[in-house]
Amino acid sequence: MPVALVGADAEGPLPRTVVMRSYEDVRVVLALAGAGIPVLVVLRLSEEDRTRVQDVLTGWALGSGGDVDQISPNAVAVRAASVPPVRLARRGVVSAVERAFDDGGRGLTRADEGRLRPAAAAGDPDARQRLVDAYAEIATLFAAGLRPAHMSLDSAVRRAQAELDAVVSSGGIEPVLVELVERIAARLAQ
Repeated sequence: MPVALVGADAEGPLPRTVVMRSYEDVRVVLALAGAGIPVLVVLRLSEEDRTRVQDVLTGWALGSGGDVDQISPNAVAVRAASVPPVRLARRGVVSAVERAFDDGGRGLTRADEGRLRPAAAAGDPDARQRLVDAYAEIATLFAAGLRPAHMSLDSAVRRAQAELDAVVSSGGIEPVLVELVERIAARLAQ
């Protein structure tokens, strides 16, 4: 997957960042990638689990025609064949990876969210990316759990991620999680 220095490709979805702390997190990465959403994966795993994850991702790429690019020993970029090449901003990649290693496992606090949400609605790309990254896995899991039997997992994940983008951009006053769950449930019921 070509990596350039400026912005996200205008035609493709913005990449999500997933921090893998256990082998089981590979399901979320595969669900996002299968839905056509590029993923920056930060590997905070033991050497054994890192090898297992890289083997699974390589197998997925070979089977699906997608791409898995090693960015560093602890980070890979994953995209489906149907997704155009992603141009990741250097600043965005560096800050996402630094946050993943520096946060000590701490997610966003209510104060962080309260500060980031208006900034994201006003067009701050860093604030938007932090919020999207914080809720991408949750949106994926809700999509998997709430999808109707007639809907594919890929379709449900795409719809949930679209709702996440809309919630983050809206600047609403409710907590992101509350609004996100309501919107995903409504969207998947259509």
